[in-house]
Amino acid sequence: MVQPGQGDFRYEIRSGDRVVSAAGVNWRSARMAEMYIYSEPEVRSRGWDRAVGAACVRALLEKHLLPLYVASERDVASHDLANSLGFRDSGAHEFEGRGRLRD
Repeated sequence: MVQPGQGDFRYEIRSGDRVVSAAGVNWRSARMAEMYIYSEPEVRSRGWDRAVGAACVRALLEKHLLPLYVASERDVASHDLANSLGFRDSGAHEFEGRGRLRD
């Protein structure tokens, strides 16, 4: 059911011609790769996000790359998915903001 998609480390599940669940890599370095996982709302309860995510994690580990997964603190579903794939919260947090330098 999980098929390789276009590009390195992309895995997807299709319904007809439509991708309904996918996992892949946002960026990678020589040692690490940040991955993404997406499923259409109507298929999220089927576990397909976990299936494509597991395929991506497996492929990254086979290439000796450390998989990274970033999720919003408030996104409980993403945290549950990450935990089911073996990820653990590192305690690191990101902050994004805008500023303006005054004269």
